[in-house]
Amino acid sequence: MSKKLFPLLIVLSFIYLGCSSLNEFGKRRNGFNLEKIKANSDPKAYSIIDTSKVYWEILTINTIDK
Repeated sequence: MSKKLFPLLIVLSFIYLGCSSLNEFGKRRNGFNLEKIKANSDPKAYSIIDTSKVYWEILTINTIDK
């Protein structure tokens, strides 16, 4: 009986420790965020970000996958 109980206790302790809500620094982890990502409404971002480079990366990734 104890041969079966010991591995079960080990597995349960790993599950319990893995489901903690604190990180390694003792701070709370972020919970589930149910908000969806909203589209950018600030046109200044497009002058800061080089979108042509982003589109080139997407094109490169899509051609590699085919």
